[in-house]
Parts: sequence; C-alpha cells; structure tokens
Amino acid sequence: MSKICDLVYSLTPIVNNEMVNKTDITSIAATSRNKIVAALLRGELEPGLGLAGNGQEVSIMRSTLIRTGIWSEENGVATLNLHPSDPRMENLLSTIEAFILEAREQGRKSFSELYERLISPEHHIGLRLGLIPIYVAVVLHEYRQQTVINDRFSAIPTSADVLVQINAEPNAFSLEYLDWNPEKENYISRLSAAFRDYTVEAEKAGSSYDYVSNAMHRWYMALPKYSKECKLRPDGGKIRKRYQEMMKLLRQNTIGSDLLFKKLPEAFAYDECTSDVAEEIIAAKDLFDSLLSELKKYLIEGTKTSFL
Repeated sequence: MSKICDLVYSLTPIVNNEMVNKTDITSIAATSRNKIVAALLRGELEPGLGLAGNGQEVSIMRSTLIRTGIWSEENGVATLNLHPSDPRMENLLSTIEAFILEAREQGRKSFSELYERLISPEHHIGLRLGLIPIYVAVVLHEYRQQTVINDRFSAIPTSADVLVQINAEPNAFSLEYLDWNPEKENYISRLSAAFRDYTVEAEKAGSSYDYVSNAMHRWYMALPKYSKECKLRPDGGKIRKRYQEMMKLLRQNTIGSDLLFKKLPEAFAYDECTSDVAEEIIAAKDLFDSLLSELKKYLIEGTKTSFL
C-alpha cells in the first residue's frame, strides 16, 4: 500500500503540520490559516506576515512557508520565492502559476480546473484542502495586479474569505487575467487622485485598484439626491448621456475591475481604459459636484430678475 501511495502521489510536497495538512480542519485552525492567507493577499508583505508570538498561526506559517523555502526575510524585507529548492513544492507553485498564465492565453478559467490538478491522483500532487488557500494566496500575491476573481455573477474582491469559499466550491468561481501596463497604471493613478477625498487608506493594502472603485462609490453616495437624479442642468442644458451612464453604473453598485476596466470605458465609448477615459470620468465628477451650487446660483439670479 505504501509503495502504491508513493507512486500515485509522487509529487505531494511534504508539509509537517497536522493542523492544516488535512482535508477537514478545525474552526480554530481555519481561523489561524485565514490570517496567513489575508496577510499574503496584502499589497505589501509585512515582516513575519505581521504575526507575533508563538500562536498557532505562527506555527502554520513556519511549516507551510518558511521551512518549505517560500518565505524569506532580509534586513526586514520579506519576499516570496515561487521556485524553492524542494522540487515538489516548486511543482505545486508552478502548477498554480501555470493556471493563472493559461487564463491570460485562453480567457477565463474555472477554479475547478486548478483543484482537479492539485487534488486528483492523476496529477500526482494530492494536496489536502486545508493547505490549498495558503499556496494559492502565495502565487496570487505575485500576480495581484493581473488577476481578477469572478463568482457566478461578476468580479469580486480577492480576499481570504473568497479563497475559503473557492476551497468549498471551486466550480462556482473563475479566474480572469488582466494585462497590466503603464497606461492602466496611469489611469488608476489619475482616478485615485481625483477621488482621494473618498479613499480609505487601509484598502490600498489589498488590490491595486479596488480601493479606487470603492472611493467612486463613496463619492456617489455622498452626492445630494438632486445631483444623483438630475437629467438636466439648472439652465435647461442637457447632461451628456455618457455622464448619466457613469452614474447608472455607480447606482448599480458595479465594483472593482468590472467597473474600472470594462463598464466605464464602454460607457464613454472606448474599447479600453486610457488617460482619455480618466479625463472623461473626472469631468463628469466635476459636473455632478457643481450641480447643486449651479442650481443655487440659477435660483438666486432668477429671483433677482423677478424683483428688479
């Protein structure tokens, strides 16, 4: 029996931690593991993943990341190594990375395909479910700008809770690859500056762009009811249809990459996000920000005209 297992699961990496190296883990172990997953998904890695003491999460980190050669720190700077010296662990991470790169070449990929490769005996890895979110988070950290997770309906923020949900039902989620380039970087940077008054700094530690869409939604919610619902300017001039389409998207609570890289460019009749799209969005924001003061000025001028 031992020889059969060695043959069938010849690529299973060795992880000496009985708390998480199993299919069904306890709620306490899951909480500790999820702290590690959440820390790995942050934009910047903290020394020791921000964990202190000798708690269960520290023990899990040591066995899954440090002793496997994935995690290293030098002069207080933490890095992840997707190609550790252990060939089995390197193969595991390469399998996850290959899945991400396939999404770039082939389009959206179901997580069920990845789980098939990680779990089924045909692929010889045989990884236990308790470990999978950690190693998926390791690779996603390196591709955090380029990856978008979708549920059955739309794009959703990448988080520890989402990876746990994927672990429970991988066929309900898919991965999409977003080609990140300087133009997208500039686009996000300009929108970030325009909506900075509505940005929550803590959100920047997560996705490279979700915080911007969240800021846009906060801006929309903070607008007066008059500005949100206005179809004409106080003097009777029409508000551009494109601007109204933007407000409609924000009213529908379209989020993240779907809003920023698909729906907004489409609303302004562009095929992709460019600096021109950013200019259009900022111009629309300026208009809706000014509508109430325009109305007040118009009413004051109208009142003066009536009594003079």
